[in-house]
Amino acid sequence: MTTQQGTFIIGSPRSGTTLLQSLLSSHSQFYSPPETSFFLNIIPQLGITYADPNCIIDEHAIQVIKKDFEKMTGIALEIGSAITPGMTIRHAFEGLLSLFNTDNKPRWIEKTTNHARCMLAIQRYYTDAKFIHIIRDPVDCASSMMKIRPVSVSDLRIPYISSYFATARLWKRCVSAALLYPKQQNTLHIYYENLIQNPEAVMIEACRFLEVPYEEAMMSNFHTTANQLFSKQSCPWQVDTLRPGFHLDSVHKSRKNLPAYHVWLIQRYVQDLSRYLGYYESISIPSRIMLIAYIGGDLFK
Repeated sequence: MTTQQGTFIIGSPRSGTTLLQSLLSSHSQFYSPPETSFFLNIIPQLGITYADPNCIIDEHAIQVIKKDFEKMTGIALEIGSAITPGMTIRHAFEGLLSLFNTDNKPRWIEKTTNHARCMLAIQRYYTDAKFIHIIRDPVDCASSMMKIRPVSVSDLRIPYISSYFATARLWKRCVSAALLYPKQQNTLHIYYENLIQNPEAVMIEACRFLEVPYEEAMMSNFHTTANQLFSKQSCPWQVDTLRPGFHLDSVHKSRKNLPAYHVWLIQRYVQDLSRYLGYYESISIPSRIMLIAYIGGDLFK
């Protein structure tokens, strides 16, 4: 099997990664599977030797790949001949991706939000991999993450109890990792707000970065393509991607709807990075006592 250089979509959870994945997967050159969490979850479970992309897999490794993928996505995996003992771990990863290449497209795109924190690990596998990093207002991301709930009692993907501190910190970790990645020439940073407000211009830029021609079909077909990228039962928070069109009401939505002190809390947790990216705004807090009450209420809820 010939190793392919791939493209990875990364960003904080709830930043628009599924929307971007749907758009690019509607291009004639690209296919994409549901989130694999391969470098975030699977490689650590298999052990440090699997950080070597040429490490040979056995039946146990195949079962780990299958079990974790199904647990994270809610989608049953029919491995068939795509992943077999004796393959390298890199080819097993590509075999996993190929199971979703139903239209026999030549290039793949992998989207796992938290892979922003694994970019150097991914570079071991793909030295010239390209990353598209989507950035969204931390207030929108953090507040949206707060609304996500486990879909069952056994669902361990999502904490039952969270806080603005935890969700804002996750946004900061993901965004910081992508901005600090040393191969910035292989990384395209785009703003979610720009994608929603001027989608054609942003997608033309993305296609230029990926060295493919822009295709109008991406704009009209993405909400249909999204059906193949996640399970509605396992990931109900992604269902909005199935709505056709680009929804301007999602831009800075939480800044308009959250109480001012919630907005202030999130901004406080991400301070300098929020300012650097142009998302900070001054908000008055009534008193020092209330400030302590807001932070305490968030951390100890």
